[in-house]
Amino acid sequence: MTINVMTFNIRCDNSIDGKNSFSGRRRLVKKMLLRENPDIIGFQEVLPHVKKWLTKKLRDYEFIGIGRNADFSGEAVPIAYKKEKFELLSYRQFWLSDTPSVPGSRFENSDQSKYPRICVIATFFHKPDGKVFTFANTHLDHKGNQAKADASTLIVSELAKDGLPFILTGDFNARPNDEPIKLILENPSIVDITKSLGKDYATFHNYGKVIKDYKIDYIFSNFGSTASNLKVHTDEKRGIYLSDHYPISVSINL
Repeated sequence: MTINVMTFNIRCDNSIDGKNSFSGRRRLVKKMLLRENPDIIGFQEVLPHVKKWLTKKLRDYEFIGIGRNADFSGEAVPIAYKKEKFELLSYRQFWLSDTPSVPGSRFENSDQSKYPRICVIATFFHKPDGKVFTFANTHLDHKGNQAKADASTLIVSELAKDGLPFILTGDFNARPNDEPIKLILENPSIVDITKSLGKDYATFHNYGKVIKDYKIDYIFSNFGSTASNLKVHTDEKRGIYLSDHYPISVSINL
């Protein structure tokens, strides 16, 4: 089977972005998503009203994942999946912290920022082929190097509990040679599907201001299989971008 996967930091809706606030970008976002038609999308920085808009515009998808705060409000990292292709067997959300089951928790004795960080892990049944696999999506801290490293270790540990083939997407706020990425790739069965982009590629571009050496968005897998059709989506119209990150998509062949 082939799964078409996308990771997309959609950028929280912020008025300081001017014409690149979400209201200015959303038509471009909708056009790209409908054109590319991925099977599963790992989104980051999704505010509640943006999730509502995505759910309305992407009728073929189901969304899972809640806000990162203690009351489940705020930014989410939802997974959107094609209802016709996948059956959701189970899913869980945990906080990147010493107490992962506690909503709103953080790595208290580290360099983590004030913001909680989360990961969503889902187990799917692929209807056409009858295969079961895990899909995880996350957004690591933007500040704390130790917090990011601890988060990577925690996520890999959680994925190992399921004992299934997995795909992991996200904004890791780390470049290819940084410790959080090295820790993920310590396991020889895990590969960086986006590796061919090169370490100097910029996936975070800050609305066209950064042109290289800022690859921080990734798609990992332990399938030990092949991938094709790797794309970086650089849609732009009169200075309006999809986000301050470029979405990445790939076809993973199992």
